[in-house]
Amino acid sequence: MIKKVDISQFGSFRNFSWNIMREFQQRNIIYGRNYSGKTTLSRVFQCLEKNRMHEDFKTGNFLFNFESGDSFSESQLPGNKFNIRVYNSDFKRENLSVLHDDNGDVKPFAIIGESNIDIEKSIKINRENIVELKKEIGDSKKNEGLWGEYNRLKEQLDKLDRILSQSLTEKAGEIRGNTHFFIRTENSRTYDKRNFEAEIPLATKLSMEDKETNSLIIKDEPKDVIRSSPPGLRDFKKLKKQTEDLLAKEVYLSF
Repeated sequence: MIKKVDISQFGSFRNFSWNIMREFQQRNIIYGRNYSGKTTLSRVFQCLEKNRMHEDFKTGNFLFNFESGDSFSESQLPGNKFNIRVYNSDFKRENLSVLHDDNGDVKPFAIIGESNIDIEKSIKINRENIVELKKEIGDSKKNEGLWGEYNRLKEQLDKLDRILSQSLTEKAGEIRGNTHFFIRTENSRTYDKRNFEAEIPLATKLSMEDKETNSLIIKDEPKDVIRSSPPGLRDFKKLKKQTEDLLAKEVYLSF
């Protein structure tokens, strides 16, 4: 019984050692995603079945290790027989060519009964519809069909988004540089696009009267601070004397 196989080079395999995995048991399940190497691995075993290298991998290198302790490499293939059977896509193509269509699917053997004939017609129509839908959808890589239209609209949207972002940045810069609109404080040291975007939902439409009033407020220049110093003690005594003299005067009614 085969215990493991090391693959130096074969298709997508390079310097692969089976030591990282459990050895083969009586029954084994190997699973993986599409194009992960399952079919390629089956073709390594197929080399033992056919006693020759696969047509697509004639320069491959591998080494099988058996339970008996023997090993077997690709150089020993001619003249050896192994009780191995491999069922994969190569088997279907070689042995079921009559029932094999261009897509790799096995054709039905027979369709019996009127209801089944109707089903076959329905399947045929649906397949034709699928082909037409695929043409309409197009290829995203080739920029065709609906995919092409989507890519063009997305490109336009991305361009508009860049223009809007640049415009918001410039307007934020104008506001930041105008002392009528923005004054740096301890809690608000700068003003950028994020601040501008946060204030947009708070904006309201102003009447002409409100616009004029706000424009006058914005244009209003700050006045110089009037500084006054309290009178000195000597001046205060003088003012007190003058006040007392005025109050001491008698006031007569004149005709």
